[in-house]
Amino acid sequence: MLNKIASILTRDYNISDGPLALKGFYSNHLFFAGNYFVKMTPGDIPASLYAARLNIVAKLHQQGFPVPQIIPTKNGALYTECDKAYVEVHARLADTHSTYSSALSLSQIAKIAHTIGQIHTAFDQMQSSSAALINSTSGKYLEKALDPRFADKLLEYQRVVDHIPYSPLRDYLEIELPSLRESISSLKPDSTPRGIVHGDLHDLQLLFDATGNLASLVDWENMHGRSRAFEIGFMLDRLSTDTKQLYHDTEVNMVHFHHNRAKVSTFLNSYSSQRALPAVNAIMGETLLEAVGRAAGFLERVFQKDVNYPLLY
Repeated sequence: MLNKIASILTRDYNISDGPLALKGFYSNHLFFAGNYFVKMTPGDIPASLYAARLNIVAKLHQQGFPVPQIIPTKNGALYTECDKAYVEVHARLADTHSTYSSALSLSQIAKIAHTIGQIHTAFDQMQSSSAALINSTSGKYLEKALDPRFADKLLEYQRVVDHIPYSPLRDYLEIELPSLRESISSLKPDSTPRGIVHGDLHDLQLLFDATGNLASLVDWENMHGRSRAFEIGFMLDRLSTDTKQLYHDTEVNMVHFHHNRAKVSTFLNSYSSQRALPAVNAIMGETLLEAVGRAAGFLERVFQKDVNYPLLY
């Protein structure tokens, strides 16, 4: 694979910038090549949608936003192909790092929210030429309103926690869920209009430079059309838990969500300085929905059990 990537860099990019190194992979293969960062993404989405995502990232970079700088091929394309996968090349950012949400300062959170608000506004200005992204989906619950999605996630969560002697989040939900259900049940799909979202916005997608300034918001392959309440709620879930802790510990942290009001209010205030917030009950609903779904999956992994079968201790 390294030889293939090296050949592509030479052939399509005129890059022969030192030896290649495999950084690691989850759903993507990632490589370092001198001053460049190479990313391979499985070609399981239409090329038109993949190109639309890259075009938007390129436009954001041209407008000065902290996003990856995509290096075009010799022919001006933003990607090439190899073994039924898409290959894109970014300028490599030196001396940058990600950090866990628990280590983020309030000033960093304010800057993050300020930037996200500006990016959402920039997205709105691109929507007329981005219909494919607006209409794209990511996740089987996308077309459902918030309340039915809660029912699905709570059922998934309940199947796990019923077999655990003590569950702090279950206790929390028993107290808080009735009022939350009442508020979100009034939400209609058209009350949280769709727009382009990053799609996987959390603390480890943010790169900072040596002085702690936001250098880049990375990993845009989940960009799609969705309510902005989802994007904000997804980020608030990460700010209200310590992602460095063991997964089952994040359930305990979620119970103390309101103990993180400084972080949450800082994010919401800074975002709202750039654009109007979606309905607050939609944001908080998405935040708790994400926590419930994540807790169910993480608890299942912690106990190494399949929730479709009886759990034995």
